[in-house]
Amino acid sequence: MSQPLAASPPTQTTNPPAPPSHGLRRELRFWEAIALSIAIMAPTAAMALNGTAPASLIGRAFIRLSRCFSHAGSVFAFTGVTLGPQAGFFSGWALLGTYIAFTCASTAEAGTFGVAFFQGTGIWHGADYLIIALVAGVIIAVLAFGDIRVATRSQLGMEGISVTLIFILMVVIVVKLIGGSAPHHQTITVDAFKIPSGTSFSAVASAAVFGFLSFAGFEGAAALGEETDNPRREIPRAIRNAVVASGIF
Repeated sequence: MSQPLAASPPTQTTNPPAPPSHGLRRELRFWEAIALSIAIMAPTAAMALNGTAPASLIGRAFIRLSRCFSHAGSVFAFTGVTLGPQAGFFSGWALLGTYIAFTCASTAEAGTFGVAFFQGTGIWHGADYLIIALVAGVIIAVLAFGDIRVATRSQLGMEGISVTLIFILMVVIVVKLIGGSAPHHQTITVDAFKIPSGTSFSAVASAAVFGFLSFAGFEGAAALGEETDNPRREIPRAIRNAVVASGIF
């Protein structure tokens, strides 16, 4: 007796799975990627507080590694791949500590310059440093936990305004020096590029530390490796151009 044929299961049409609504999305372009490096370096703050010196050696390493790896871990991933997981573990936590310190420093700078601005303009004679710093901290938190595009564009915009204002101030100073209307009859001189006699090596070393710290944060764009379109092309460009532009400024 022949066995009955088994009925074939009904054909089902399945739609492709919808992309997840969570996680990182590649939605940033070059200018939004470079914004993070420039904002963390903060060339305006560097000019106000530190000297200048290029961090070219480590900069080249970051640019080359970001051409091969696109990872949100940044230093953690780069060091882990090249030097091993233990070095990557240490580097990742060290970078996290650095960025936390940067956040504290940013709020402190906002309080310091905020008090100077409000008192200098007469808007708020009793300006409170702590209140201004706390308000800055809240704004930082809102931008950090919001849309990444809003954060990067805000950083680029604010730093662009600051750089423009400093550039205008530089032009005014040079014009006054050339025209002979500077305070105390000062004139243009190259003495600023000469080391005074008797300067100790420790003083030069301390100045060099502040100079290199002016470029700290240039690697910030590497953390956007999983959120940038064509990251292996745009991230190296962002890091390189951020270092070059800030160094020239």
